[in-house]
Amino acid sequence: MSLFKTREKNAFHDGLIALIESEYPKAIELLTKAAEQNHHNGTAFLVLGDVYRIVGQPHRAINIHEPLTLRSDLSKQEKIKVYTALGLDYEAAKDWKKATINYQKAVSLNGRDLNLQKNLFKALKKLSRWEEAYSVWENILKQDNTQPSHVLAYLEIRVAQTAQERKDNKTAEKKCRSALNLYPACVPARLLKGDLLAIAGKDEAAYGEWHQIIQNSPALAFLAFSRLEKNLFKKDHYDKMLDIYQEILQKCPQSKETHLALADFWTKRGNFSEALSQLKEARHIKPASPQIYSQLICLQIDQGKYNAAKEEVEKLTSNCEETCWPYSCLNCGSKETEFFFECPSCGEFETINGYF
Repeated sequence: MSLFKTREKNAFHDGLIALIESEYPKAIELLTKAAEQNHHNGTAFLVLGDVYRIVGQPHRAINIHEPLTLRSDLSKQEKIKVYTALGLDYEAAKDWKKATINYQKAVSLNGRDLNLQKNLFKALKKLSRWEEAYSVWENILKQDNTQPSHVLAYLEIRVAQTAQERKDNKTAEKKCRSALNLYPACVPARLLKGDLLAIAGKDEAAYGEWHQIIQNSPALAFLAFSRLEKNLFKKDHYDKMLDIYQEILQKCPQSKETHLALADFWTKRGNFSEALSQLKEARHIKPASPQIYSQLICLQIDQGKYNAAKEEVEKLTSNCEETCWPYSCLNCGSKETEFFFECPSCGEFETINGYF
């Protein structure tokens, strides 16, 4: 072996070791040297670009990986690796359109790679191309039936929501029905279907859809409270909400949101002792909830108990850091201020802690 070949091999080998040991600047230096010594060493260019992406320079990674697509000597497996790397590069650069294009090219060469298909699925969701994402997830399910099938229902709801935004309520209702056929416990589908029925003046049917959430998913029934209240108020049956709250607590006694709703119900009727009882029960369930503290403070002020209100404010302040993020994702650990069905960070469905 010539001295040139030996140096090239040593630089590439040492660059890989540096990468494994997370010595990224050293890895870049050695892999750059290996690539310069032999422009035909596509693997050196591929790995070098990957390192630049790892260190947060996706555009440099793109500049290295893109020319590899023009090579005529690449094998099928090498093409898959290049398109996958480019997909990851563009994803890191938040260019979801180009990420999708490259993932699609990789999938067309290897439709059996589940991770690759999941990357494509993620990119399509970022572009709100729900129907294409649906097809990709269907293919994933055919290859691995352990993957969650309820994802398809949530994609149908995305299509339904898009249709509703453009005033195509017929398509929206059709997609809601499809989602519920796939997954009867799909709460967003029940909510939206009820909304569409209410718009059409079918108040009883709308009430039935929202009330069904109590049967299927009592822990999430609070998402329908405002709709149910408006529906019953319209019919002068608002007091029936008390029956609804009690029905939910029979099924799900740990529902903090239902205790809070009951507290508000009793406060409006001047029954402060019962309201306080519900708030204390809610705080026992969720000691650091800012919403509970807020209602407690307002209730104390309404009763003229300013010292008690001051104590609650001090407790809320001491728990401020904990109460800022009431919802968390079981999959990625992301913390959020608002309830979600799809994690804003990792894109997984039904991973919110304590509700599914």
